[in-house]
Amino acid sequence: MPHQAATRNRRLATATWWSDEPDCDLACLPDMQYVSGMTVESLREMPRSEKLKLMETLWEELSRPDVEFESPAWHAKELAATERRFAEGKEQVLDWETAKQSLRGQLR
Repeated sequence: MPHQAATRNRRLATATWWSDEPDCDLACLPDMQYVSGMTVESLREMPRSEKLKLMETLWEELSRPDVEFESPAWHAKELAATERRFAEGKEQVLDWETAKQSLRGQLR
């Protein structure tokens, strides 16, 4: 039952996102296939204003604690190892642009 409530809340949040009406409910949703079956091509065809709303909704959803998500044990080990290296002065802090360039260079 909690999962059903969470799903309904997400759908209501999506309904609110799709409509500027504050009282929007599930009936305000467009065809859910558009939301759940979105492709990269359909995303490219969306107006910028809709892309921004989608991005805001995704960020809001991802920012909430998820009781169903459990981080793998290796995440905690890697974070601890990184913190240890940082404390020992062996870990370099990079700004985001430099980090992206470094990662892209490793992938080539």
